[in-house]
Amino acid sequence: MSFLVEGGSPGRDGAWNVYGREASGPRAVPQLQGPTEEERAVRRARFAERRLREEARLKAQLARTAAEEAAKKAAEEARLEARRAALRERIARQHQAVAAEAAERAAAEERARQEVLKFKGKPLHEKLEEEYEKVQKAEEQERKTRYEQTTAQRHVRPAQIISGQVVIKPLPGATPVAATPPGGSSSHQGYEAGDINF
Repeated sequence: MSFLVEGGSPGRDGAWNVYGREASGPRAVPQLQGPTEEERAVRRARFAERRLREEARLKAQLARTAAEEAAKKAAEEARLEARRAALRERIARQHQAVAAEAAERAAAEERARQEVLKFKGKPLHEKLEEEYEKVQKAEEQERKTRYEQTTAQRHVRPAQIISGQVVIKPLPGATPVAATPPGGSSSHQGYEAGDINF
C-alpha cells in the first residue's frame, strides 16, 4: 500500500511506505568544518620548526660570508703590510747609503784639508826635500826588489823550469833587447841578462 503525490517522483516525493521509508525526505547538505585544535597545534609546531631551520640557515650563511670577508681582508692587509715593510727597508738602505757616502766624502775632504794645511805650513826647500826623499825611497825599493829577484833566479835549475815549478817572467822595468839572428850564440833572446824572475 502506498500513497503518491500527483506530479511527484515515486522515489523522492512519494509518500511514506514500508519499502521506501529510507528514501523519503530531503537530502542532507554537506557542512564544511574548520581544523580542530589539535590540527592547529600541529600546524603551529611545523611552522615554528620550519622558521627555526630557515633562521639557522641564514645565520650560518651570514657567518660564512663574514668569515670569508675577514680572511680576505686579513690577507689584503698582510700583503699591504709586507709591501710597506719592503718599502721602508728600501728607504732605510738608501738613507744608510747616502749617510755612508756623505761620511766618506767628509772624511776624504778632511784628509785633503789636513794634507794641504801640512803642506802649506812648510817652507819650499823642505817641501822639495821631502819630495826628493820620497822619490829616492821608491827607487831604492825598486832596486832592492830587482836585486832579490835576480839573486833568487840564479838558484833555479832547468828541471824546475821544465816541470813548471818555477815560472820565468821579466823583472819590473826590464827592457827587451834585439833578438839574436838565427844561428847566433846568445841564448838570452828578448831580455838582458839578469831580467828573469819567478
